[in-house]
Amino acid sequence: MLAEQINTDKLTINETPPNPDTAKPTKSIGTAKILAGQTFVEIETTKVTTDSRIFVTATTKTDKVLSVTEKIDKDRFKVEIPSAATEDIKFNWWIVN
Repeated sequence: MLAEQINTDKLTINETPPNPDTAKPTKSIGTAKILAGQTFVEIETTKVTTDSRIFVTATTKTDKVLSVTEKIDKDRFKVEIPSAATEDIKFNWWIVN
């Protein structure tokens, strides 16, 4: 579908099974967490490209800024914080290509 504008009340992203050749996840949206004491997490998905826009939103109260610091084409991306937190930081992520 090609459209200049889309108006909708709800957008549903379908779940897709892992890639049968690589067993890597094929999600374009999901949830993850940076564990207490860590400064990053890598999320595997074949949907990421070097040009992807990746939106992250913390769902745990935190004073840390979450940043996407690395994107590896059709493999994974990294979400990082400046310094380790004392508790896990949960977040939602969404890849737009």
